[in-house]
Amino acid sequence: MTFINDNEELEQFKRHDIRSLLPALGWQSLSAAEVATTKHRGRVGDIFGDGSRYLHTFRTGAGVWMFKFHEGSTILNRDRGTVLHVAQEYVSGSIGHARVKIREILGTCTGPTLSPSAGPRTPAANLALISSSTYPYPTPVAIDEKKAPDQLYSEYLTGSHPVICGEDVPDYLKMRWINMFDEIFEGQVRQTIGGKVRFPYLRFSDEITSKRMEFAGFEEKGKSWKSFSTGGRAGIWIGGQTTSAHVVVVESPLDAMAYSIFHCKYAHFVAVRSGGERDVVRYLELLSRDRRLSSVTLATDNDAAGHVYAGKIGTALNRFKEDRFVVSFELSGSGHNDHCDALKEAAINRDHPYHERVTRYMKLKQEVFADMRADDIASDTASPTRELLIPDFTRLTTECAIEELAD
Repeated sequence: MTFINDNEELEQFKRHDIRSLLPALGWQSLSAAEVATTKHRGRVGDIFGDGSRYLHTFRTGAGVWMFKFHEGSTILNRDRGTVLHVAQEYVSGSIGHARVKIREILGTCTGPTLSPSAGPRTPAANLALISSSTYPYPTPVAIDEKKAPDQLYSEYLTGSHPVICGEDVPDYLKMRWINMFDEIFEGQVRQTIGGKVRFPYLRFSDEITSKRMEFAGFEEKGKSWKSFSTGGRAGIWIGGQTTSAHVVVVESPLDAMAYSIFHCKYAHFVAVRSGGERDVVRYLELLSRDRRLSSVTLATDNDAAGHVYAGKIGTALNRFKEDRFVVSFELSGSGHNDHCDALKEAAINRDHPYHERVTRYMKLKQEVFADMRADDIASDTASPTRELLIPDFTRLTTECAIEELAD
């Protein structure tokens, strides 16, 4: 019998049709007449209400089922999310409580424990769940089959081209107030023909002593669009000035770019996706053993999830950092949830203490990069396009011993 680990189980939950789970979590499907009274415009069966709020369900291109609000309501301060957020609000508890509740609904509960790692793993076969014969919606596609790194990398390249410093900044980056694309991020972002941006993620292989990274998948973002590679795995994005001994850990590549502009400085950035905490800890340990790490700044989002990320990673780093490097925590500027929001306020609010510095920095950088690009074109000696760099620590002789991060 095939068993799945904790993170794979959460992915299974998110890819199961959310519409079949909502009734057990206090949300009922609205009739056509009821849908007409809301601000939602969707098919009957996609709109649900709990008596005071109305949410719209949809499936992303990556196969993840999500909800979103149109009238200003939220769940856990989110206007969109997955069944995990709905369940967490329903039980008024942690993600562990939400996990157990969803197991109960699906009939895969292994007992009353809130620590899945303490008991037997959930059989993957039991997650086939509710079929279309018992519920009027299609059964979700199974996600047990993961794609090979080479296949994922080929999909990452297909239909996209590198974002180049000095050329037009992708519209989506401008939407997030990143009005300049710095040369330190070349090779770490691609743009699709449709205007979306792609960020590549890496991971260590499953062996605990692995020192070489592989392609894990890519995140794609655009206006009202966010997805991750079907068949991909959790991992980390590595970017910025990767030769720097100062590493800044954020939750998104966009946060890395905004952080660099807001603080007017370069750094070695690592963005971590949900489930990628183990990879970022292993990456930082290998950097420290290679004497390429002097300080780590945990600059995750200033919200509950970001605080949990920072706490888990910081606790894991304390197991081996000793006197090799310094760890610090940094919230986004002006108390905002993320660094893009902090950058936006600094850029548009003339009274902001960083307004002049940020605007002058972006203007100067834009001029410098435009001149560099013009010189390249005039001399016909444009620099070669940077390729995605996959770190390799195999030459290190010291074995790693990263413990499992606690749930």
